[in-house]
Order: sequence, then structure tokens, then C-alpha cells
Amino acid sequence: MAKKLKQIKVRAKLPLMFFKDGSHYIAYCPLLDLSACGYTLKEAKKNFYEVFTIFVEETLSMGTLEEVLEECGFRKVRSTWFPPRIIEKTETVSIQI
Repeated sequence: MAKKLKQIKVRAKLPLMFFKDGSHYIAYCPLLDLSACGYTLKEAKKNFYEVFTIFVEETLSMGTLEEVLEECGFRKVRSTWFPPRIIEKTETVSIQI
């Protein structure tokens, strides 16, 4: 008989960036370095939720979720995890090679 995993609810506010690449849309979360794609923005977003779900399930089953979140800059206060503060700023970078 398969071992039943405890049901948990995960609610997260994550910054998502969306890009258009040819005929695909890319959904990217820089905090977790997770991405997904789709032929539409809606499909890319749906696929990202699936990728995020798999990420949480796998790290929970391996017992590494807290370690991974800490490595990504999250901090835990009581039983709640908070992401690092994102400061949104666009910079122009110029280098000479």
C-alpha cells in the first residue's frame, strides 16, 4: 500500500516575469529559478503553477524544502516563509570586450 503524504496548503507571493520568445511565452520566477513555457500567456502561467507544484512536492518528499528556500534567500518567521525583498530597477549595462 502506498504511503499517503500529508496534505498541506502552500500560498506564496512570487514575482513572475513573462517573456515572448518566438511563438512561445516564458513564465520565470527569479527567486526560485523556475520557469515554464506555453504557446499563450495563459498556458505559460498554468504550466508554471504545475512546475511550482512539482518543485514543492519533490523538495517536501526529499526533506529539503526549508534548506532550498533558505538558499534562495527566504526567511522563516514562526511557521511562515517570507521571500527576499525585490527591488525593481532596470539598469543599462555596458561592457567593452
